[in-house]
Amino acid sequence: MIKRIIITGGPSSGKTSIIDALKDEGYSCFDEVSRETIQEMNIKTAFKNVDFEETVFKKRKRDFLNAKSGVNFYDRSMLDNLAYLKKNKHEIPIHFKIDCENHRYHPTVFITTPWEDIYTVDDERLESFKDSIQIFEALKQVYIEANYNLVELPKSSVKERIRFIINEI
Repeated sequence: MIKRIIITGGPSSGKTSIIDALKDEGYSCFDEVSRETIQEMNIKTAFKNVDFEETVFKKRKRDFLNAKSGVNFYDRSMLDNLAYLKKNKHEIPIHFKIDCENHRYHPTVFITTPWEDIYTVDDERLESFKDSIQIFEALKQVYIEANYNLVELPKSSVKERIRFIINEI
């Protein structure tokens, strides 16, 4: 059986640190694909266009289809693209909606909350902390509308967050 577990949340809220630690524990994990796409497309702004979202969406769909038997963790999912498109006031392509309906992840989704103490900006993370809060709200709306059960992760150490996730699943 394949179990696809999403870890989502706004930028710089600890998702990748959790995924990296889960990998160290031997779990099958799929990395965030936005960073590599930002580099490939040489994007220099927090505002992403539809072409960017289309490219990232295809990579996330590929990762969905490449899940191994057992538990698989995802640093974001196809649904995150819907939230970013909404936040940036783009129309959501119909094939995004169809793919999200036809490719369902585990019904429990873990979401990291905005956490200013760990928030950083770098060459690929161009959003402000205020943007991160808006993205977090858009993510919550998209996942709830898609009938996923959101579980907020506590603001605690990576080790404690992993323990929380494992206990929940």
